[in-house]
Amino acid sequence: MLPKTLIFVVLAVLVLIVATVSAMFLFSPQSSEVIFSRNAAIIDQLSMEYPNQSFVGNVTKILEDYNFNVTYHNQTLNVEFF
Repeated sequence: MLPKTLIFVVLAVLVLIVATVSAMFLFSPQSSEVIFSRNAAIIDQLSMEYPNQSFVGNVTKILEDYNFNVTYHNQTLNVEFF
């Protein structure tokens, strides 16, 4: 049978290893850069009854100024589209 001191030392070393690895994952520097798609869709279901081309033009220009690829949809859309 192993001495109690040796068992205690082995357990203490294991706890230290687990704590160190956990701290490395929890406190490691995270990238602050968010990566996302540069695609945008304007879905204008009111365009048939209430057309507003200046709104569409302004929003499209703003998005394109920020390097988004813009698509415009104004027809009647169904659940499959969404």
